[in-house]
Amino acid sequence: MRTLISMAVLSAITGSVVFAEPVITKGKLDAVTVYRGQAMVTRVVDLPKQAGLVELVITDLPQRVVPGSLFAEGTATIQVRSVLYRTRAVAQDVREEVRKLDDQIKAAQTETEGVRRSIEVMGKNAEYLAKLEQFVAPTAQTELTRGVLNAETLEKLTTLIFTRREQLAIQKFDAETMLASMNEKLELLQRQRAEITRGASDTAREAVVLLDAQAEAKSIKLNYLVDAATWTPSYTINASSGKPTVSVLYQAAIAQMSGEEWNDVTMTLSTATPSVISRAPKLEPLLLALSRDQQPQAQGGKDESGYVQQLKEKRQITLRNLNSNNGSVQVDGANQGGQFNFSGGGGGGAAVGGVIMNAQSSNNYENVKASNAVAQEMQMAEYKLRDKAAVKSLNKGEETITVTYQLPSRTTLQSRADQQLVSISSIPMKAGFYKLAVPVLTPYVYDEASVTNDSKTVLLSGPSVSYMNGQFVGHGDIPTTFVGGTFTAGFGIDASLRATRELVERTELTQGGNNVITFDYRLSVENFGDKPADIRLLDRMPKPDGNQLKPTLVSSSTALSGDGEYERVQKKQGLLRFDLTVPPQAVNASAKTVDYRLTIEHDRQMTISEAQ
Repeated sequence: MRTLISMAVLSAITGSVVFAEPVITKGKLDAVTVYRGQAMVTRVVDLPKQAGLVELVITDLPQRVVPGSLFAEGTATIQVRSVLYRTRAVAQDVREEVRKLDDQIKAAQTETEGVRRSIEVMGKNAEYLAKLEQFVAPTAQTELTRGVLNAETLEKLTTLIFTRREQLAIQKFDAETMLASMNEKLELLQRQRAEITRGASDTAREAVVLLDAQAEAKSIKLNYLVDAATWTPSYTINASSGKPTVSVLYQAAIAQMSGEEWNDVTMTLSTATPSVISRAPKLEPLLLALSRDQQPQAQGGKDESGYVQQLKEKRQITLRNLNSNNGSVQVDGANQGGQFNFSGGGGGGAAVGGVIMNAQSSNNYENVKASNAVAQEMQMAEYKLRDKAAVKSLNKGEETITVTYQLPSRTTLQSRADQQLVSISSIPMKAGFYKLAVPVLTPYVYDEASVTNDSKTVLLSGPSVSYMNGQFVGHGDIPTTFVGGTFTAGFGIDASLRATRELVERTELTQGGNNVITFDYRLSVENFGDKPADIRLLDRMPKPDGNQLKPTLVSSSTALSGDGEYERVQKKQGLLRFDLTVPPQAVNASAKTVDYRLTIEHDRQMTISEAQ
């Protein structure tokens, strides 16, 4: 009777909630957004055709899953009550690729052991033949002395020993060769397994989602972050002679070692920082006091600029932690048979048995606390440091651009160490081709193009390879280029052109208290080809550090370029640009030349030196 009363009380407390058997499923990977260092993975999980409370156990989560990032998306017909992350020990790695490798390793070990034992048997047979030989020789000597030697029997025994020894030598050599080959194969398999299971353990990772679904609900989406995933941009630039355009193939090199295969997924590439924190961090008061004057360099014996760099690095770390909130708290799951990490889920928060799991809020508190501590240290540095340049750079973070690229088709990427190339887009762009000569640096003349990004795609900085008429001409890089911006693409050396620079004369005289030094330079460009060539010829004059030096371009046989970009930027930096047309076969005395005169005036008590 007491038992019935207790059950009635328990029923009254829990209400009419009835938990069905958990639905165990893997779901299907549907979408992946790859960030710099992490990726957001989305699985679509089909729901059973039943209304009411449903407990989903989503298995085979990857090794590098971030427990605190799990969340499920509710809909108008689905209310997510909680999302629970748990781990449990298994007999072997749960990934299919690892299981296949384990089977291959076991088979190789079995074969290797069989060959090794065969070699042991051959060794014992060889020992027996040696003992037989030791028996036959003395016995034959004794029988020969007594005159009773059976020559035929002795010959058969001797032939048997020689034949079996030769056979054993051949068999042992073949077996040892096979064993060495098997050991190499086994070692390779073990290295492959170690590579894909680096840092892993024989652990199953699962998400348990408790939801309240209506009858018409069909599926939910489970989202989670994984580490060990990143991407970098790269480019292939193709040009053809005589065409005012180039084709830019924008590619992404993706590396992912998350522990799961991304098969047939919609893929997005992003430079944003994934964040699962919805609220801004709380700014704490900054308390100041006075103390005896101390040198700010006392921080760890570092100079001010080094100290500022340390602070900026610490700030980057706290920002990453603040956005990701990746920490989690483990509690014993005695009733579930494993250890659990709890994270609030898409609709109702994580509440089990009336106990609110506040692992994430606790972790967020620590991250906010650390962020305030670093911010306080940076502000104190602003108040105390005397190096203006260091203080100015203190809050100047790295320029970040947030862009997102949606790949045009579904993609498959394996979990492996090497990078895998995927195409983002192929973009035709307008290009103005020219030849560039910088004889102060090199006698070679280069083909280049000023390319205009007239597409709707922002180009991120990355390496490039260039092709002219289908022929590889060299490596380069593309800077970050916004829509409507321009960048320079290189297309290698034009072997038909050569540039030189010569100091023709140097004179020095005194005017009052100053020295005036005059330099006469000659720049030459030779054209060994049969077509005229338009050249941008660059040189430079010194740019003074302060007012102690006065460099002046006195004259030049060819006027400086009137290009607007040159006059706006390069000319102010002391660069000289002459736009020339070099006729064909202009070599030696007929080479195209530019003569210019430069003067430098300075205090005669001083000497010219490099700026520090």
